[in-house]
Amino acid sequence: MTLKPLAAKYGGPNAKGRELFNRAIRAELVGGDDLLDAMDLVDRLARRLRERDLAGKSEAQQAMDALIRCRQIFADVIGSRYPVD
Repeated sequence: MTLKPLAAKYGGPNAKGRELFNRAIRAELVGGDDLLDAMDLVDRLARRLRERDLAGKSEAQQAMDALIRCRQIFADVIGSRYPVD
């Protein structure tokens, strides 16, 4: 599998697949920046709730799962724009 088209536009010398897709999502898709920021925030929240065994763990995880599904849809759109061999 090659990510050359994405790497040519968004990559650096050490960019990996997920990082390339996230850069493209932020740059090209409306709401992509907000989605990835929300994923970061909800992930931190869910982790803290689990670590401290506080209420709301399952709700935070459900929110994270929904954001992950959205990110996959966004990544699919980027994948259709930049075919990956």
